[in-house]
Amino acid sequence: MVSRDGPTTIRASESAQPAFVYTGANTQNCQFCSASATKTLTQLMPLGTATFQARNSHDVWMSVLGRGRDYSVSVDGGTAKHYATTTCGCWEVDPIATGLSLATHRIVVKNKTKPELDPQTGPTGGMSIQAWWVDSGGVFLQNSNAYNSTHASLVYSSVTFVADAGAQSGTLAMVPTGSTITFYAENASAVQLELVENATTYSSWQNDKLTRYKTTLASTGKYRQFRFIDWGLPRGLTKLTVRVTSGTLKLDRVLLLQTSGLGPGTLVSPGDAQSVPELAGYGDSITMGNYTLGPTGSADGYADRLATLEGLRLADVALGGTSATCYGQTRVSTVVNTKPDAVVVAFGVNDVLGDFYGCKPTMDQFHAAMESTVDQLQSRLPGIPVYLGSILPTVKIPEDVRTQWNQVIEDVALEHGLLYLDPSVQLNMAVDYQSPLHPNNSGAAKIASAWARAIPSDREDLSIGVAGSPDPASVGSPVTFDLTVTNGGLGTSSGVTVTDALPPNVTLQSATPSQGSCTAGTRVICVLGQLGASESASVTLVLVPQSTGTLGDTAAVAAWELDPSMPNNVGTDSVTVQPA
Repeated sequence: MVSRDGPTTIRASESAQPAFVYTGANTQNCQFCSASATKTLTQLMPLGTATFQARNSHDVWMSVLGRGRDYSVSVDGGTAKHYATTTCGCWEVDPIATGLSLATHRIVVKNKTKPELDPQTGPTGGMSIQAWWVDSGGVFLQNSNAYNSTHASLVYSSVTFVADAGAQSGTLAMVPTGSTITFYAENASAVQLELVENATTYSSWQNDKLTRYKTTLASTGKYRQFRFIDWGLPRGLTKLTVRVTSGTLKLDRVLLLQTSGLGPGTLVSPGDAQSVPELAGYGDSITMGNYTLGPTGSADGYADRLATLEGLRLADVALGGTSATCYGQTRVSTVVNTKPDAVVVAFGVNDVLGDFYGCKPTMDQFHAAMESTVDQLQSRLPGIPVYLGSILPTVKIPEDVRTQWNQVIEDVALEHGLLYLDPSVQLNMAVDYQSPLHPNNSGAAKIASAWARAIPSDREDLSIGVAGSPDPASVGSPVTFDLTVTNGGLGTSSGVTVTDALPPNVTLQSATPSQGSCTAGTRVICVLGQLGASESASVTLVLVPQSTGTLGDTAAVAAWELDPSMPNNVGTDSVTVQPA
């Protein structure tokens, strides 16, 4: 694809690439083509066709030569529009599709006029095509890689396969009500499902997003291609799910489309996909990616892009219109259940403005909610790095107010040893927003890039050991638990933090780190800072037991880096407590 000032152009010599499928066509040398094209043109024979898909463009043009052109154009399988011209025998630009939405559109051009080529003067008539144009920023999608419904990478919760001569694949997957189809796509710019229109209703979503897109098919009985998602998936791995809510879905094929230069779209086996570490996104519609939903989506989200940049898969359990105070602190299970390897938390804008459910907390209530959310994540996902993001700029919140509330988020991060980031430094509200609150593609890219620069790219293996003494101990007498953290990785670990939930029926006498500092409440949190390769740091806890029995202590360690070996991030030991 060639970019220039004005429209985006596909030259005739390039249009043999997978973006264009021709029937009844050939190529001819052209000494008379303009400099913006090449010395080759494509000629459509009588009843020959050119088929392609374009996205993010309101208009599509065809650069064509010759008088007496007679052709038709259909968009998305609709009624063909007939065009007949008797203009000059010179290069002209015909607007073949106008007023399109920014979604993907399938366009078929059918020639009805015999082309002519005069060796002395060049093409003199017919459909001699020099180039195809879309709006600046528009793209031509390469034709899809098609995967039959029986492909092993498509996982059904319930399915019956039926031979069908009308299906392109020869087999239909019959997916009943209540059943799901799950698959992972890589390098796809858009995804389509080839289905039989039979009045079935299904919901679809990507990357575990909590918001579903509902589709109800017509009842024509015809095979049709339906866009599953269409906002330009990132280069990386994307999980896609379909749930049938009414009727029986008859799936023929899954089609993966990609833009020029992205590489072939592929399905990835569930086993290979699930071996990739997972990033969980937790927040409101900004983290969810408000414009990523369904086939009418028009922009990808920063979390989707960030996962791609970091080489991770994404579980995006953010939900639009929510606040930390009345949602985030009560729904931590949605994050825990995804079993992530890292978590980005970004609440706040709806806490300031008031969320969709009538919740408008004070700043102190917001602070308590963020504390509660982080406490739960650290205790229920021991050893997992948690990152806190700021409230982004918006015309709806004065900058001084945003600064005050962001200070609350940063304070919570500091107290818990977490990475905090305000990724909005490079954002320009005039060009990087799709709505007053939500970034567009350029804004999402800038936010994701800021996060990618902040999150350490190394993987370091931290471990923690716990040793209690004396054993046995006595009620009312001090018991010491020595916590030893070791960096078994090859590089420096950043933001090393030890958390200890403290056992019941004890009094904490002291918590002393070999570096950094400790704070105590219902838990002990020790922020140790950096730890070099093969280095160790320690925390000494002195507890006074108040009852007899087994006194056990469990501690966990996490850093800003992802850890490739999680079991040794938690350590435990116990002593027996006897009567005084």
